[in-house]
Amino acid sequence: MMTRVSKKAWALAGSLLILALLVGAWLRRCPDEVYVYFESPILEAGERVAVRKLDAAVCRCPEARRYDVFWKEVIADEELGRRALVYERRGKLIGYEHDPGSGFSGAVYVVNDAAIHAVAQKWGTLEDFAAYGPRAR
Repeated sequence: MMTRVSKKAWALAGSLLILALLVGAWLRRCPDEVYVYFESPILEAGERVAVRKLDAAVCRCPEARRYDVFWKEVIADEELGRRALVYERRGKLIGYEHDPGSGFSGAVYVVNDAAIHAVAQKWGTLEDFAAYGPRAR
């Protein structure tokens, strides 16, 4: 009798472990669009931090189709402006949105994940992507 209860307990424990692994994998899945937000007291510093945060998001969710890294420039509790660094994986396009949600503003480059990582390691900005891919517009 003891052996039969023990086998049932092991079967139940195994089932619970499998269920926990499946739920954990489901909870860790990444969305199609990844959004990151932060504040910066200096616009250029925000641009450099945005590239680093984009790199982290691409590493964390490599299958997402779009990444938006938003930031606002804030000095002494006063908001001076908002920006976004956007990476669209399908076209491999990266660029700024000066008014987040309005579409690319200014230069747009064609890059890949490796270029994002390389520019992030150098604390670069959008202009540094010129060395890694053609300008799309």
